[in-house]
Amino acid sequence: MSKSAELDRLLNQSPWTAGLSPAERARVERDTIERAWPAGAVIFPKHAPALHWLGVIEGMAKADNVDADGRSTTFIGVSAGGWFGEGSVLKGEPRPYAVVALRDTRLALLPRETFEWLLGTHAQLAPIWRAYGIVVRPTKGGDVAHSDAFYVIDRNGDERAGFLSPFIPGLLTRDLRRLAVT
Repeated sequence: MSKSAELDRLLNQSPWTAGLSPAERARVERDTIERAWPAGAVIFPKHAPALHWLGVIEGMAKADNVDADGRSTTFIGVSAGGWFGEGSVLKGEPRPYAVVALRDTRLALLPRETFEWLLGTHAQLAPIWRAYGIVVRPTKGGDVAHSDAFYVIDRNGDERAGFLSPFIPGLLTRDLRRLAVT
């Protein structure tokens, strides 16, 4: 199946693809699936298996939850060019939210297996985590705990700043404002 020019554009504009080797990029292109939904469609219902990392090729999607009283809480809205849903993919858990098309929407669905392959093994990632001062350890519940850190990444995928906890809101706000004008 041939991939669309729009998928190619999404991948070209996504900062995370810049460092891929030609073989890695070819696998991403080969494994990624494109699907479309009309505005208002439930793309994935709440508790659906998180089998893909989601990239918005066209349109806009949201992750939301509707409580028993019928009130909706939107966690994130993602427009063309954005990627989301990595948390559930990483955890291997069902999505704790529904994914809904806000407009006619076309998504790139990168399979979990490819996503995990791109991330690397714990042994491959450990030196990177150490370089950033991130301590990663398993918890009794099977989750992964890590030290608190906040990194500001610019649209080119370059780290602009890193903050380790404890976060001091006033200082963080001041520093982010300074970065915004540079």
